[in-house]
Amino acid sequence: MNKTKKTDKLKNYLGSLTILHYLGMASAVLVFLLDLASFKGTRWFIPLLILSVTVLSLPFWIDFFLYKKRQREVETYFPDFVGDLVNTVKSGVPISQGIILIAERDYGALSYYVKKLAKQIGWAVPLHRALTYFAESIKNPLISRTISTVIEAEKSGGNIEDVLRGITTSLIEIKEIKERRKAMINSQIIQTYVIFAVFLIVMIFIQNSLVPYLSRIQGGTLGTILGETSGVSVSTMASKVAVSFASMPDFVSSLIQYFTHLDGIFVMLAIIQGIFAGLVLGKLSESEVTAGLKHSLILATAALFVMTLF
Repeated sequence: MNKTKKTDKLKNYLGSLTILHYLGMASAVLVFLLDLASFKGTRWFIPLLILSVTVLSLPFWIDFFLYKKRQREVETYFPDFVGDLVNTVKSGVPISQGIILIAERDYGALSYYVKKLAKQIGWAVPLHRALTYFAESIKNPLISRTISTVIEAEKSGGNIEDVLRGITTSLIEIKEIKERRKAMINSQIIQTYVIFAVFLIVMIFIQNSLVPYLSRIQGGTLGTILGETSGVSVSTMASKVAVSFASMPDFVSSLIQYFTHLDGIFVMLAIIQGIFAGLVLGKLSESEVTAGLKHSLILATAALFVMTLF
């Protein structure tokens, strides 16, 4: 029974994939085979491998970012919906009938949910239950809190007009604060990308110029000091390690060895810097760490590609 459910879930998931997903998979396989056939053993092998993984995952990341964009659009239009509902209720129309009257207005990504709410009310679904379904289908924390307030006011027999007016004022203020914060952070985003580009350039310079220089003067005073301080010679740390694809044990062993040498350490530093710089940007601009995943993905992928190439 469980196996049948898992099979059905897999079929449903595969059925939800679009032509963009299948195109990404096919392109990723093509890049990987081309890389394996023509660039194995060259400096382009790892970057092209990263490119194939990026192409494979890109459609799924696009889905995620489009979902986040729709959520922001829904949150943007929600104050307009509540404001129109306030004006309708102010004219003496019951809140349930007011929702039906304004359902045909354009609220962007929110229009689908508003029309669905109006249909449920038209089918004699109780208002508080229809509003609960409305909030659950949107899955937005701000809207869920607002709907909960409206439901409690409707159940307790409070003045819905006053409640909706207060909610509208609060939502407009929150919207303005978010817009101001986003405008202020735009320059910070540009600065972060420029600083990260400079950081990569410095890392590449250290990796390709400074470390080989220190390795050449290993026998000198500086090399002796560094060797005594760290316990590991500069020439040992600077030695090149090739990742082996002969077998899985060889691959794992060579990969561990790679990340214990300077080349691997520099790559990991660049990736960590990119990931956390992106997450910080998301937190500053939209108060959500997940909003920075877009920047983290761009910066970390660029770091991995550039550092392994150079």
